[in-house]
Amino acid sequence: MKEHKILSIEEYSKIPCSVRHFDEFCIDHSDERREYFCENHNKSICFDCLKDQHKTCASIYKITATRIKKELKSYLDALHQQIAIADGLSEKLIDLYRQNMNDLQSTLKSASSEIKGLISKLHSSLDKCRRQIEDRISSDCENIKLNLKKCENIRESIIKRRQELNDFIKYGDDFHLFLKLVDFKKEQCEDEKMLQDIDGVKHRTDVSFKITQPEFEKLVSFEFRSI
Repeated sequence: MKEHKILSIEEYSKIPCSVRHFDEFCIDHSDERREYFCENHNKSICFDCLKDQHKTCASIYKITATRIKKELKSYLDALHQQIAIADGLSEKLIDLYRQNMNDLQSTLKSASSEIKGLISKLHSSLDKCRRQIEDRISSDCENIKLNLKKCENIRESIIKRRQELNDFIKYGDDFHLFLKLVDFKKEQCEDEKMLQDIDGVKHRTDVSFKITQPEFEKLVSFEFRSI
């Protein structure tokens, strides 16, 4: 056990705070020094603690200079060994946790990139389908508009022709009516041929539209394991 000696202020200031401010008095009994050691609880206690909380403990001894000198080395060796083991284990765990965190961040980055790529491909594919539908319907609508306009023009001609025919029957003579009938017959044949040509092709387009709902919960799967 080290002997006490008087230190200068400079020497005293060099002593670590943990040593300078070490409190040898009991926490529960502030005026009592911790002069006893309870092996049952592996802690230093004061006399009041011995009489109270530790009165039933079987293995208590007084901390004397002789006892300290006898057991100090084994205590120091054991504590140094425990500190070394704990330090090695804590360092190992720190490295493992840091590596695990780096691995998780790397996995997150990779997964995020793949999911964003999948979203981009899905968006591109859906947008392509949308454009194809729009282009096809737009093209079909233009063709329908053309045929619709032709039919409307022919119908206007037929109505006009019918009215003119009635006018010639009512007001014209047979000669003029005959000449007009020849013209009407030619025009009527042309209109009928055009109508037959239009009617001969498919003049109606139906669209069946269906979106197959993907199983999003199975689109991306992940699993966490603690090892």
